Amino acid sequence: MGLVTDRDVVLPPDLSSLPVVVLGAAELDHLELVADGIAGSAGYPGREADVPFPAGLSVPAATAAAVAAGGRLLLEDAEAVPLAVLTVDTVQRNDDGSADASGSVTLLRPATHGPFRRLRRTPGEVREALADLMPSVLVTERPLFPDEPTVRAAVQNGRPVVVLALVGSGRRPWPNAPGLVRGLRAALPALPDRSLLVTVPLPGYRDADRDHRAREAVALAYGADRLLEPPAMAEDELDAALDALEQDDRPIPAAVARALRGDRLPLHHRGLVVLFTGLSGSGKSTVAKAVHEALLESADRTVTLLDGDVVRRHLSKGLGFSRTDRDLNVRRIGFVAAEVARHGGLALCAPIAPYAETRAALRRMVEEAGGTFVLIHVSTPIEVCEARDRKGLYAQARAGQIESFTGVSDPYEEPDDADLDLNTAERSVEEAVDSVLDLLRLRGLVPGARRMEG
Repeated sequence: MGLVTDRDVVLPPDLSSLPVVVLGAAELDHLELVADGIAGSAGYPGREADVPFPAGLSVPAATAAAVAAGGRLLLEDAEAVPLAVLTVDTVQRNDDGSADASGSVTLLRPATHGPFRRLRRTPGEVREALADLMPSVLVTERPLFPDEPTVRAAVQNGRPVVVLALVGSGRRPWPNAPGLVRGLRAALPALPDRSLLVTVPLPGYRDADRDHRAREAVALAYGADRLLEPPAMAEDELDAALDALEQDDRPIPAAVARALRGDRLPLHHRGLVVLFTGLSGSGKSTVAKAVHEALLESADRTVTLLDGDVVRRHLSKGLGFSRTDRDLNVRRIGFVAAEVARHGGLALCAPIAPYAETRAALRRMVEEAGGTFVLIHVSTPIEVCEARDRKGLYAQARAGQIESFTGVSDPYEEPDDADLDLNTAERSVEEAVDSVLDLLRLRGLVPGARRMEG
């Protein structure tokens, strides 16, 4: 049979005219669960529809006006490949003109997204592979240690163990998704014969109770009678276990350790993103540029500076200053920064980034890419920022000439999770730069970070 590509498929006329929604990473994951028979289109098996598909599907304002209960939406991926049709049951309108829609799904093609496809066995395929053996089922986002109680409980009856590795977007598998899978594959020989490793693209839900119900329902879909998972371990505990491998009492088998070592680099070799957030005129760009220069001079790292104004001329050209466009500008910066971190680089970002939700999204992007995220709040008071206003932006905003200006007609949500607070009204640029470099050096993120004197 010849190769058939996504582009060879022509949509029938009744579908080609439907409004289109491009699915994000979590929504693509959920579509995979529907395609594999793990999730029903209205929820997970055996549960009320508390996780509707797609999970939190956001319909942009330009499309939302055409969405109504009983209507249909064409769901595409980022490459404009049509994947499914959503028949809308409910629509919730949002203040910004967008909408959240949920309903039932008709798949147009087999799911093809994401890594580890050969390990993505459906519940039906697992039942067929293991016939009547009634395996134990273990759900995990971290490596398994043979001597821990959860693993002993799973293997004590001698039946195969189905290990479900959760690798969906929004999760933080340790040390990362590829490393987790390699570590679990290395651990399989220590489990009973015919044990299987299955990757499951279950997206992470920020609500702990909802996430627990989703993990439980996935385990039930694979034949478990209850959720069995190893207890959560803090990242530093896992790091310590890996660091203790040279000792005689090894908490991780040598084969597993070898698989994990390549994916768990020391802190100073991992990607790093430093986000400077603050009002216009707070000094964040000035400090970020000075930190950039200091790191180029003193650190043995590739350093990228993503300043807000420069990014707007290139990456975000054409975007306005509405809340939606400003949010998109920051998310674009975050995407680029996360890719820099993914490849072991260091990115310094200096947008205003006024919204807590957006800053949290940037943190997730960086951490999912395997990088470290540092948040610095440049907390200079607005009175000082306004007095420095060399571009005259505050004056224009107060005259009503600029809409949605942060600090005047639009809020700045001060972070409560900043790693460092800098008020440039109270300290010089040099002092602020030294504070940032001290933080990076003392945390072991950039050991050589120093400002060159003379």
